[in-house]
Amino acid sequence: MKLIMENWRQFVEQQETITIDESLVIPEFLKRDLNEELLSEVETDPEALSLADLKAMPAEDIIKIYDNLVPKQADTKANQDRAARQQQRKQAKSAASEKIFNFEESGIFNKVLNAAKVAINNLLGTDLEAFDIKTEEEKEELLRRKVNDNIMEEFSAIEREIIRSIFLFTGANVPTVREPENFAADDAEKLKFGNKSITAMFTPTKETYQKAKVILAKLQQKKAENSPNLFRGIKMVLNDSKHVPISAYSVGRNIDVGTFMSFTTELNVAKNFSAVNSDTDQYVSTIFYVPPGKMKRGMYVSEYSQYEDEEEFITSGEFKITNIVAIIGRFESLNEMLKNSKQYKNFEDISQNLKFNGFSFGQFFEGSLPEDTQEGAGAWLFFKDKVKVGVYMEQI
Repeated sequence: MKLIMENWRQFVEQQETITIDESLVIPEFLKRDLNEELLSEVETDPEALSLADLKAMPAEDIIKIYDNLVPKQADTKANQDRAARQQQRKQAKSAASEKIFNFEESGIFNKVLNAAKVAINNLLGTDLEAFDIKTEEEKEELLRRKVNDNIMEEFSAIEREIIRSIFLFTGANVPTVREPENFAADDAEKLKFGNKSITAMFTPTKETYQKAKVILAKLQQKKAENSPNLFRGIKMVLNDSKHVPISAYSVGRNIDVGTFMSFTTELNVAKNFSAVNSDTDQYVSTIFYVPPGKMKRGMYVSEYSQYEDEEEFITSGEFKITNIVAIIGRFESLNEMLKNSKQYKNFEDISQNLKFNGFSFGQFFEGSLPEDTQEGAGAWLFFKDKVKVGVYMEQI
């Protein structure tokens, strides 16, 4: 003990000025992006289910699990408790970060002295008061992970898979959820999601999207009982070589909405997505409307959506068009929308027969309105801002 302390005294006296590489002083986790170590939680989740596991799981089992999962997010008390635990983690993380910061700001002398105490404790089994920087960094990192990704601690393995799947569909890349084979690994970025009192952060992989497709395909098989009014706002392409364009929409025709499509119970949300008509981009402001009881299958996912206020409902498959209408003027409610609607046979009928100032809706998209005249300019503004096409339909 005397020998160690004498060596320490000589070391301090002989070293008048110490120059040190600052990068050696900064903790390792501060040298990187703060999210750098938050790699794919899907890959590092020790209980993560495989794609084969999920494919083998019956749809009714996944639906039942999700039905039991919804109250965990809908229940106010459950959210308050989870939020309280999350706040405790944040406070503990802040305290750990403060300790590390204070130590780093304590000066080279104190760092060297502290290192000597740690070495003495390790060698001689003593209990000198010393700051264990490595332990504090590990604690801070663990707490930060739990703050950024608390689903790892708050939910079971299958629940985590379901939550990540809904997050991917509502807040990431919808086309890739529909077709995971198009996943581009080079373009993958870390995703951070939050909904009420839960958080998730991970870098998706191709398998993440594959699993999301399997889970969502099974969830949307749930029978929809007493479905409410559901809407989907969209900018429909006037002419499209890949898909049936709105110009071919007509009453009685069946349309397939694809692998997954989300609807909302909120008309104003649908309105925002429908945007306005564009004569240059050839987009038609369109609202799909499914009346009460006409949606046969699907699942509400708003409780775990990245955008919970959108009140999303996911479904797929074929629908039958029951009405084609032109919605004329502004509306704030379903009653106003229905009141302002005029029925037509098909979109072509609307194009030819919906007129303003003597000009047709079709002329707006043809670009043949004389905008240098008062009548033509007025017609252009009317067709751009005050006309939406309503497609009423029911699921087959």
